[in-house]
Amino acid sequence: MAAAALRLRYMLQTSVHAWNIIDDQDDLAEVFSEVFAADDCLPEYTVEIFRYLLHDGSCRNVQRGQIIFNAVLNYLEVHLLPREPSPILWLGRSSQLSSDGGGCGFAAVALLKLILDRNLEVVNAFASSAQQERLVNLLHLAFVESGHEDAEHGWSLITIVHEGLHSAHFWEQKQILSSFFVVQHAKTAFLDTIDIVELRKNPKSLSAYHTENHILEAVKAYTLLLYAPSECLPKASRNNFIRRAVILDFLLGSVSIVFARQAVQVVRTFLNRIFDLLGTWEHETSGKYLHHLITSPVPSSAEQVTGDLVQGHLVTAFRAAVRGNAEVLLGAIKFCIKQPIEGWLLSNDSDIPLRGTTQRLVDIALSEPSVSTSPRDLVDHLSSLFEHVLDQLHPMLHHLASGNVIEQDEITSHHDVLLLWGRVITLGRSLNHHKTPSPGLGTQIVKAIGPFLLSRVSEDPIISKFSSAVHALLISELKLFSGEEREDRESHLQLIVTTYVAFEHSSISRGRHDLDENMSKLLRTLPSPEFFSCLQFVLETISSGEITLDMTACLIHLMSLAMLNAPENTLKTAQTHVKECLNIFVNNAKLSNIQVTRLAMLTFISDLCSKRPASVRLQNVISIWILLSRLLAGSKAHDSMTNVVVFHEIISIIDALVRLRRDLVITTLPQLGNIMRQLVFALRSPRPLLGAKQRAIVADALPAWINPSYPLGVEESKLLSRLLTSLSAKTLIRVHGPPTELQKPESLARPLSKHVACVLQAYLDVLNDPLCVLSAEVRRELQPGLFVVCDMLNEYTRDALMVSALDAGGKAAMQGLWREYEKQRYTGKG
Repeated sequence: MAAAALRLRYMLQTSVHAWNIIDDQDDLAEVFSEVFAADDCLPEYTVEIFRYLLHDGSCRNVQRGQIIFNAVLNYLEVHLLPREPSPILWLGRSSQLSSDGGGCGFAAVALLKLILDRNLEVVNAFASSAQQERLVNLLHLAFVESGHEDAEHGWSLITIVHEGLHSAHFWEQKQILSSFFVVQHAKTAFLDTIDIVELRKNPKSLSAYHTENHILEAVKAYTLLLYAPSECLPKASRNNFIRRAVILDFLLGSVSIVFARQAVQVVRTFLNRIFDLLGTWEHETSGKYLHHLITSPVPSSAEQVTGDLVQGHLVTAFRAAVRGNAEVLLGAIKFCIKQPIEGWLLSNDSDIPLRGTTQRLVDIALSEPSVSTSPRDLVDHLSSLFEHVLDQLHPMLHHLASGNVIEQDEITSHHDVLLLWGRVITLGRSLNHHKTPSPGLGTQIVKAIGPFLLSRVSEDPIISKFSSAVHALLISELKLFSGEEREDRESHLQLIVTTYVAFEHSSISRGRHDLDENMSKLLRTLPSPEFFSCLQFVLETISSGEITLDMTACLIHLMSLAMLNAPENTLKTAQTHVKECLNIFVNNAKLSNIQVTRLAMLTFISDLCSKRPASVRLQNVISIWILLSRLLAGSKAHDSMTNVVVFHEIISIIDALVRLRRDLVITTLPQLGNIMRQLVFALRSPRPLLGAKQRAIVADALPAWINPSYPLGVEESKLLSRLLTSLSAKTLIRVHGPPTELQKPESLARPLSKHVACVLQAYLDVLNDPLCVLSAEVRRELQPGLFVVCDMLNEYTRDALMVSALDAGGKAAMQGLWREYEKQRYTGKG
């Protein structure tokens, strides 16, 4: 009864219409202190007492507040940590807060949740520093005691602390935040007494330093530090925490404890996050730590974060080497030279040093603009690394080129072999090394295992990834041809394009993304003559008609990549090939009838107009209008399902031209008006229960990509309305070079006023057609765009439309539309 009465009192005080309850707070606080000091107090009553005291202002009296906070912390410290292996799981029921069955533990969980959710401001403002540190220690211990989250329908210690530390509200309490870092600083202070040099000499002498419990406490501290936003970490403490984390990493590598693998991931994640925040990987022991990272075994769970740390340290070491301080980098190179490549490339063993260190070294060296002019000592070591990798990879590559079928579990490792080989031969070329191999090995590999890859690439993501590595190898070998071998380079470039089309046609989405990345990087670096040759080869292949339509779609996609990644000073070349490509689209009606090529063409045009608008010329716009008109024309044959993507791409193309190339659109306004009219017609659908002939009349007027049984809907109506609205928006023209005069934003509203009557007429014809229906939702979403069209019309065009173009039904529909337009039009009054 007392708990229920106190709960009612709390609810009345915290309600929206707060009750003004007047009583003697001092007497209540003293009574409650005597109650919860008793050992036989009901847990439910204890929770209600603490909730009331933390809310009603009693703790805001400093002296009384100290007593209340101490009582809360004492209760949590006694009852919070479970005595049994299974964690406390409170389901949020007051019935669990009884004197039997662990009720005190449930009450402690409820009280902790109450503090973290509702009373952090009170603790932050009125609790002493020592009390705040006790609370942080309590969170610290509770977080690790429970160890796992299993509370799907309730709260355990780990879930409460997890939610509390993920809340920004916790980190906004400045005093608690200060106490939090004080506790973590104290938990890791013992690491300052450890000498890394001495530890590396005698790694087994852990007992001479500290016990396993000390390491566990430090790991807990860094686990909790991962919850803290990196920006909250005090600047004065960052170097200390970094230094101690490095020492702790060394310690974890020298002991055999159960939690070592997980602890390594925690410590390295913390270091990686802090280094990212600081923007530098330089610290007191960066050289020793880099050597530790690349030489010690790495658990699979920490492989990614370890690789990021090694990457950052290697970049820092390489920059230092270029400036003349090459000791750290040369040590890393020497270690890589001593390691057998096959051991870490083809092995699945987790107890080996970090994979990919050699690849990272080569990539960093290639990122430097002039590797060959680096200090002589560095060039010599890179040359030694090149020879070492070359000698070990050559037999593996010849194994692939021989046509031997590789097993499924070898695919991933051979993928790394191909990538490393491509990087290494590029490094040899950059170093002008005499052992740089001649091109041709990649061609042999494609011929040997290409059919095997094509037969499996569509169903296996690993095979798809391997195929992209084969393609990347061909691109790397292109750099091995000298400038005098022009015909050989062009022939190899055609092989690259052919391989791309074959793999792109068959690969899954992830493999296609990798292939596109490979081709984009290649196209950006091609000389202008080779870029021209590549585009010419693609266009000739498309126009020949000797390949399947699926592969034609891949080539069209490649043309889109070429336009988006054209090298510098190739604008005229690109414009010429865009014109030829659009002419092929217009002259080959078959490309518009098949879904895969239809989408490829529209994507190509959409990318061109939205991402490279300055490359569009007037001849291109005319070809685009012709193609769009054909796609929107009626057809007797229809796809099995309506492809709304076609409609979206058409809208995107028109919108990009209107926004970015108004100067070209303004000379082709009749064609634009006709396209708009066709888009309105595309929204109609046949009335239900029509006869076969009547339904055929409506179906034959719809485009091939619209199935009459699945008409366009509300979303498409929204898109068309938005496009009509954009016609009145003022825009600037996007052109290359500095503008000849200051541009003024303008719209197409005035010049288009003579050509938009056909849009209204199309809408009214659909409404008046007895065989068609336009749903109320579609009409409602289309109205804003139609009102913009009405606003463009002058009185003469409107009257001419009413008199000569509409029958009685159309005139009635026009009058209804105009009344709605007049209602919403702003007249300048009020």
